[in-house]
Amino acid sequence: MFIFDAIVLRKVHIKESKNIIYLFSRDFWKISAWIKESKLKYPIDIWNIVNFGVTLKWNINNVDSYKIKKTIDYNGLNYESISNILNLLYYIYSLAPEWIPSEIMYDDYINNMKYFEENETNKKITEFFKMKLIINSWIWININDMKKSVNFEKIYNFIKTNKLEKVLKVSGIEESLINEIKTYNNNSYNLFIN
Repeated sequence: MFIFDAIVLRKVHIKESKNIIYLFSRDFWKISAWIKESKLKYPIDIWNIVNFGVTLKWNINNVDSYKIKKTIDYNGLNYESISNILNLLYYIYSLAPEWIPSEIMYDDYINNMKYFEENETNKKITEFFKMKLIINSWIWININDMKKSVNFEKIYNFIKTNKLEKVLKVSGIEESLINEIKTYNNNSYNLFIN
């Protein structure tokens, strides 16, 4: 059995309390596993951090134990903020290759969960995270081939080389720049899936 913490990216219901979950971990990046959830415990929810005990049987990962470690409090979030988090999880699910570790991306998620919980910082952190994921996944559109602002190029280069906590400390980031980043992220992702 191996034990690790992971972000729950997706949960597919199969029957009764049996599900397949897709996880993003520090050590294994993205893996999938079968889980039979206990009715005595809190159910596993996407976007939370959970400690898993997993065994491998016949080349299939099976969750033997789990303990919820950290959750995102979404009670005060508006629809757009919740949608931003779900969209980010889908980006991670789609772009992260299986069995390739990525400590930086995992740590960026863990260290910035508090920003997901605030409507004021939610859009900024999710778009910055998606941009960093796109850059690290090597699927981005060449910024020299697009119309961009000077500030976009600065933040793009800053995100490439810094942790997200540092990026969030940059002051004077206007809504127009966040929207430019969002457009870039969507265009890069759409290019990837087509």
